[in-house]
Amino acid sequence: MSRIDTTTLRFYPLVDVVVVDHDPEMADFANPTGARHGFAGFVVAEDARGERCKLYIKTYQSESWANKDLSGWCRSLTRRYESGKLPVAFDTWQHLYAAYGSEAYSNEEALEWERSIEDDIR
Repeated sequence: MSRIDTTTLRFYPLVDVVVVDHDPEMADFANPTGARHGFAGFVVAEDARGERCKLYIKTYQSESWANKDLSGWCRSLTRRYESGKLPVAFDTWQHLYAAYGSEAYSNEEALEWERSIEDDIR
């Protein structure tokens, strides 16, 4: 996280689809394990170079609920940042790959990040 420049931050929501449960009675050909999905909500902080980090907020049942709630979080964090304060425990936010096409983006780093994700999945 030390690579992110805290003098030029912007905050925006990120929503990922995640498996939250399995219900065998919901299993079918397209979903053999009966997976039930939710929407993991994150707030992303990005500096002017494209370095990013994220903070998990919570998992939602609806993507629209997630976007509405996360937008409020982003507005609050932006106000706090504009008043000269970083988010609480900002140094613990999870490092995220650099924004595609940004000054901070490199193919080597992106491949390294993808390999680390694949290792986590295994």
